[in-house]
Amino acid sequence: MDHVEAKQKYLILTDPEFFECFARETKGRLANGLALLHCPLPEEICREITAIRLKSRGELGFVEST
Repeated sequence: MDHVEAKQKYLILTDPEFFECFARETKGRLANGLALLHCPLPEEICREITAIRLKSRGELGFVEST
């Protein structure tokens, strides 16, 4: 995003856990003028994403622990 000419630049993340981890790991390391935003998705879409992730992880051979 360093090469984009814009007055405002945003990196928008929708997953709350990934947002917290990414924000923590990149604190002070993002390009100047780049804002990190968390934009939660509607609950219905979150449920669909969870189902897709579980299915794809199963197809890749990952075992989910309960």
